[in-house]
Amino acid sequence: MVDLLIADGKIEAEDWSQTLGAELDRRVTDTAMDPDAIYYGAFLSALEQILDRSQFAPRAEVDRREQDWRAAFLNTPHGKPVALAD
Repeated sequence: MVDLLIADGKIEAEDWSQTLGAELDRRVTDTAMDPDAIYYGAFLSALEQILDRSQFAPRAEVDRREQDWRAAFLNTPHGKPVALAD
């Protein structure tokens, strides 16, 4: 996803690498966590920060969509496809 956003000019590669690096530096001090979990958390946080800063996907919109998906998932019978109302 990040590669596509960079290729489409939606985010800058330098901004991505700096933001991800800062997130990894902030999290790497927690040696009790699984390294994969540290990287995934840093990756997701960095992407969310950049999308919010660029207003490509503002944090409020991401939060709203996450709540919509959670509600749809919890209200969908097992084995049925999850679909949003709007």
